[in-house]
Amino acid sequence: MSLLDQDINVDIVPSSPKYIRNVGVNSFQKPMGEKHGSEEIRALYYGIKSLLEFEVVDESENFIEQIRDKSCYDVMVEYSDNNVLYRLEWGMRNGLIRATFLPELVGERQIIVRLVDKRSNSIRKSTCTSQMPINILCAPCSPSLTLQFLDNHLERRCTAGKDFIFQVPFYDIFGNPVHKDSKETCQIDAQASPSKTEAKQYRNEQVNVEKDIASKDLSFVATVCFETAGLRKVKFTVNSGSQACLKDISVKVLPSTPHHLNNVKFTTIGAVDESFFADPSVMYKNQWSTVKQTWLIATTILYGNWVTTTTLA
Repeated sequence: MSLLDQDINVDIVPSSPKYIRNVGVNSFQKPMGEKHGSEEIRALYYGIKSLLEFEVVDESENFIEQIRDKSCYDVMVEYSDNNVLYRLEWGMRNGLIRATFLPELVGERQIIVRLVDKRSNSIRKSTCTSQMPINILCAPCSPSLTLQFLDNHLERRCTAGKDFIFQVPFYDIFGNPVHKDSKETCQIDAQASPSKTEAKQYRNEQVNVEKDIASKDLSFVATVCFETAGLRKVKFTVNSGSQACLKDISVKVLPSTPHHLNNVKFTTIGAVDESFFADPSVMYKNQWSTVKQTWLIATTILYGNWVTTTTLA
């Protein structure tokens, strides 16, 4: 009697998810138009879409490459200090579960990740969880985007001798307004400068820069009172950390209303004696004279041309 040996192959698949492992979070949204270090890209930022990644294994720690009955599971997160569950959109590929979420709190805290079996009566007792510390930051200010959004395409006009106000909101590296509670040092400086072609005519006007405390986001107000009419410029400098950016904003300053007359001259009309020299500062009785003067505004800017008036003394 002979005995026959035969191997029978059995494909053993993992059981249901039991544990979460290899949890990672980082910023999902990429910064706009600037080069940033890996630390900035991996960080979590308030209000910026972030990516959650993790793997799951069964009770025997078998790696689960694909969850059966995927529609029966939810990926949820909560913060340890508010006990509010957030349901996330998620997908799975090659054993890696990926979901996006939006950090809504600033500071250090614990985040709890849950893979929830919706068939269970108790969400908190069902399936698997993992907890990890995170630090949610305010996104750093971007000097270049701040000045880029300070639109220079529209012509700015103001009147000499009157305050002209620039509203300068700050933007972060993602193109969003900077949170007013950001602990990052953001600074702005502004200086009024003349047109290059007429620099000798202009004085140095001071620009007053103050933080706009009424704004819900980080914003500054720059106020300048131009004394001299013409095409003027204001040079803005924004600093944040080691980054700085400059931009010139053009302003067309219009003359104000007339303030007083200047260079008044009188010319007598119709003198018979050609050898007589009429005094230009004197008007003669019963004789027609021409009055010429220029108009000046309070800030000593020339307004228009000579004005001629004929009058009888």
